[in-house]
Amino acid sequence: IQYLKKNNMPFIVFGESQTPGVVYVSNNNFQATYDMMKVVLEKNFKDMWLLMGGESYVNKDRERGVRTFYSMDLKVVYGLTTIESVYSFAVNDLSFGNYPDIIFVSGDEKVQGLIRACYEKGIAIPDNISVVGFDNIPISQYYTPALSTISPNYVKLAQEMIEGVLAIIKGESVTSVEVSTKLVRRQSF
Repeated sequence: IQYLKKNNMPFIVFGESQTPGVVYVSNNNFQATYDMMKVVLEKNFKDMWLLMGGESYVNKDRERGVRTFYSMDLKVVYGLTTIESVYSFAVNDLSFGNYPDIIFVSGDEKVQGLIRACYEKGIAIPDNISVVGFDNIPISQYYTPALSTISPNYVKLAQEMIEGVLAIIKGESVTSVEVSTKLVRRQSF
């Protein structure tokens, strides 16, 4: 960012930025999980785990969205950045009869580790536990079971990025933008 600023290069950050004067385009991560919780609470779930990557603004906003609508026992684990780390965590912390009603994984690709651990432990998704991811990556609809996930509006994100950079090039003033998401319900929830 400092290099781009120093060299007067037009840019917009993808993902939330807390750097003063830096414009960004991001998912509305707070609203995404807040809206998810409206559906979660309809199911009368009592406890939930959030399996998160790094302690970024994105993941903190996702946690905040859950906590704002929070009325259940919540376990939040940060630092799970790979399929393998989610798998290792789940293998060590899940046991039949001792698991939450629902697990949210921040990143669809990492859900595969959770699915494998549940399979090995004899925990059925969604019969015993519900799972929701984030990103709606194309393969998530082919997971077994098909993954319920929060879907970014990739077209709108790209449009906002391109229009913003073009506006900066033209010398126009631009502000940060957060784009709405939607929950895609499939078999895992």
